[in-house]
Amino acid sequence: MRKYVSIPIEIWNLSELHPNERVLLAEVASFDEQEKECFAGNEYFATLLNVSEATARGYISNLIARGFLIREGSRYNRRLRKSAQTNAQNSANECVKSRKRVRKSTQTSAQNSAHTNISTNTSTNTFTKSAHPTVVLPFESDEFREAWNEWKEYKRIDHRFKYKTAQSEQRALMKLQNEYTDQNEAIDAIHRAIANGWKGLVFKQPTNGRTHRAGARNLENSVNKQKLAEFARTGRITTDRRDMF
Repeated sequence: MRKYVSIPIEIWNLSELHPNERVLLAEVASFDEQEKECFAGNEYFATLLNVSEATARGYISNLIARGFLIREGSRYNRRLRKSAQTNAQNSANECVKSRKRVRKSTQTSAQNSAHTNISTNTSTNTFTKSAHPTVVLPFESDEFREAWNEWKEYKRIDHRFKYKTAQSEQRALMKLQNEYTDQNEAIDAIHRAIANGWKGLVFKQPTNGRTHRAGARNLENSVNKQKLAEFARTGRITTDRRDMF
């Protein structure tokens, strides 16, 4: 009982062939090596390969069409033999070389594409960095720049606050400039807010705010003190019509 089929390495390396086709070709070549003629038919190769006779017939036809096998003899005396090594092997080698050229071309294209993507990404990153908006200080001096940086550092450490965007920081600077057109006043406002531990910069109060503060101070003048003392003593306050307006 047959235990194995020997397949020469040059036949096994014909990767363009189906594995069963390589086994069939090796079997035919074994007859040539023994100087015997191969009269094996479809039934023989179907049993050898464990396939149907129709499938075995297809393998043989493909090998003949591609120049690996030669069929000789009459209808009732047909025999197969392996074709001359030159034609079949040259065809196989050409197929292998062609695949290598295609593979190399594909790899080169992929590398060029990757290089292009890297260059594009690098250019995009460079553009993004250069296009990043910068903050314009209302007063171009080292004194104001130091004061503003001190304010941001104070906000970050003491209040865990940081301007999320350049736009939000620019808005704060514009508001500061609108309140204090003088650089020294703006710097003083920053230092005052830091010294008092304020979360934000306290700007000038409106005019009506000053009126309220003046009214509050009037409660402490001598006339009001006398009226409060009279109210505590007698339960009433003597009004003067001049005080009603």
